[in-house]
Amino acid sequence: MSAVNTYNTIANSPLAAGVYAAGLQCMEQQKRMAALNQKMMASIPQHLANYSQYTTVTTTTTTNPYGKYCNFSTNNAVKISDNDANLNASFYQGNSGSDVNRRVDTKCNKSAAELNKHLSGVLAGKGEVFLEAERRYGVNAAFLIAICKLESGNGKSRLAKQQNNVGGMGGQGNFKTYASVDDCIFDIAKNISQGKYYFRQGKKTIAQIGPTYCDSRWASQVSGIMDQIA
Repeated sequence: MSAVNTYNTIANSPLAAGVYAAGLQCMEQQKRMAALNQKMMASIPQHLANYSQYTTVTTTTTTNPYGKYCNFSTNNAVKISDNDANLNASFYQGNSGSDVNRRVDTKCNKSAAELNKHLSGVLAGKGEVFLEAERRYGVNAAFLIAICKLESGNGKSRLAKQQNNVGGMGGQGNFKTYASVDDCIFDIAKNISQGKYYFRQGKKTIAQIGPTYCDSRWASQVSGIMDQIA
């Protein structure tokens, strides 16, 4: 049999017809898959838009090695630095201060007994410690108290209880552990007074310190707590 006759025999065989039909079926399947994929891709933006109605929360997040990691939600409630979901931070909602431009390289002119009235949790009875920090480093004791109350959820956060860290010191995922709460208070004051980000750069008001320590809203929160102490 010649090569031509052999080719014609194979081409006209049932096997060849089956292979051809299978090829056509495969091509049709690929077309249908391509059309389905195109339809799915076109619907993604709408799905995302619908999903965002239930999930979107506007937040401002700042990480810096000399302050805390903070996350303020749109309702102005504070999310405590150690992400303690059981800690009720609603005390700070809407607690805006009267003067974020007040200087904090000043004396608070309060006694330890007066300051202790505003302290609870692991901060209870630490009025004299805050005054000593003011004497050593020249940072207003009421300002230091306001920082610690805000950062530690009024002295009750997990980070404060387990690591004696009442100032969010260290940053996200790398918070410092202190031998005592007193040590943390002194470290906060020293950082503000002698660290390279605050007093040494001429930042001596709450508004100036806030964006570096945490966030612009932080200043108003701290100022509000200071108003309660004054």
